[in-house]
Amino acid sequence: MKKLVKILVFVLVMFLMGCGEKKEELTGLHKEFDIIFNGIKEQATSEFNANKEEMEKVAKNSTGSEREAEAMFNSFEIVLEALKISTYSVENINDMGDKAELKIKVKAVDFVGLSDEVLKNYKAKNNQSEEEVMIESMKELYNTVKSGKAPMKEEEMTVQMVKENDKWVIDDNTRDELMFKMMGTPQGNPVNF
Repeated sequence: MKKLVKILVFVLVMFLMGCGEKKEELTGLHKEFDIIFNGIKEQATSEFNANKEEMEKVAKNSTGSEREAEAMFNSFEIVLEALKISTYSVENINDMGDKAELKIKVKAVDFVGLSDEVLKNYKAKNNQSEEEVMIESMKELYNTVKSGKAPMKEEEMTVQMVKENDKWVIDDNTRDELMFKMMGTPQGNPVNF
């Protein structure tokens, strides 16, 4: 009887493992773009970590109080977390040999919507100073983004890829635009943020 139960449990486990969600295997230009997209995330994360102390100093030197400096530094962390959770989908690929055009949708944190939500919570708290509201709202923004509960938006973008030395690349302007979209800045432009 024990042997039969073990066999049934084994078969059930194998069945459940087989029914799990299978990740689509990326190929061709989609795979090459995925390398670029994830490379942007990795580069931003490593640059942030490498310059963390310097960024903290800049925040401390540019504000009047320790708490404002903390809030300013938290804003850097919020943007980094937003970049980490950004995703994309490829809508169309036009392969032209050593050149390619991809139409993509970038899904990123909707900071306008998120800020509106957070600020509504603090408008009711009349007894807090402006500094306290800023600090508390930054913490809430960070926690909401980090937990994956932030509202998201999708923006379309056309990406030109070029093959250089057997490697697919995008130009710096396209890379910057993509990175800003991944960070959730409006229209992929940090000036509009």
